[in-house]
Amino acid sequence: MTENLICAYDFTTSGKAVPLDEGGIFKKLPKGNWRWIHLQRHGPDVLGWLMADDNIPESAVHLLLAEETRPTVHAMESGHIINLRGVNLNPDAAPEDMVAVRIWVEKDRIITLRKPRIVAVQAIRELCEAGEPPDSIGDFLSQLVGGLIERMDPVIANLDDRLDSLEETELEEASNKHRNRLGHLRRQAIALKRFLSPQRDALSKLSMLKVSWLLPEHVQAIHEAHDHTSRMVEALDAIRERAGLLHEEFSSQMAEKNNRNSYVLAVIAAIFLPLGFLTGLLGINVGGVPGVDSPWGFAAVTLLVIVLGIAEFAVLRWMRWI
Repeated sequence: MTENLICAYDFTTSGKAVPLDEGGIFKKLPKGNWRWIHLQRHGPDVLGWLMADDNIPESAVHLLLAEETRPTVHAMESGHIINLRGVNLNPDAAPEDMVAVRIWVEKDRIITLRKPRIVAVQAIRELCEAGEPPDSIGDFLSQLVGGLIERMDPVIANLDDRLDSLEETELEEASNKHRNRLGHLRRQAIALKRFLSPQRDALSKLSMLKVSWLLPEHVQAIHEAHDHTSRMVEALDAIRERAGLLHEEFSSQMAEKNNRNSYVLAVIAAIFLPLGFLTGLLGINVGGVPGVDSPWGFAAVTLLVIVLGIAEFAVLRWMRWI
């Protein structure tokens, strides 16, 4: 395949997927067949190829190649644009950096465009190569939507498990490390919800389309995917709320611990400040310091310091400072 074309297939009435090269995708489609063309969105000639296709409006081309899009469904005179998102399962990638699949759908042709690899699309390609292709465009879409949603479940379950682990952390062990982990978890949940919420709306709109390529069973599958997405959005909301409460609890415990430490240091300083003043006063190098010539001077000062320290401690207890 070229830099523009990732793969392409003609699906025959007998249920076979016939691979196409770049020249084959421009050939006339046999009656009763339908075609899937999968393109690299940043391919060098993709823009020109799409603009040259009379069935794809110029406005649709710009939407298909836009850098930033949210999940949505656009109805046009000659077809539909469907933008969806899936978790990023590529090596060394963060799942919350969701990848986009742009879709152009006509009654007998579907064109998908992607930048990074999308596992759900790759799974359909593997089915085609294994001789188990989708039956129709509606079947293709329902498989794609289901594959995108299915692969989000483990990611959200992982967030929930990590939050459970943090909730089980003893509050006495709460530290900046735990708060940093909690902050990262909240950011992941926010990033996932950013695209899942509009994807839920897009799937709702898709399930209500009145088009020939969506049969009742396909509509039902997409509707189930919409319900599943709604539950995931609710799960992400719950994760964010729990993480927020736990963050406040960790912060409160750490502040209380710091206040307690500061209080102990303040009490120690309050006790030793007068004692330090007394010993400093007796240690100055001037004449007249009492007890300099007495063999009992050191013992007397030591006893005085001990008695004074005990008296200070008793006064602080009586004042309920400690």
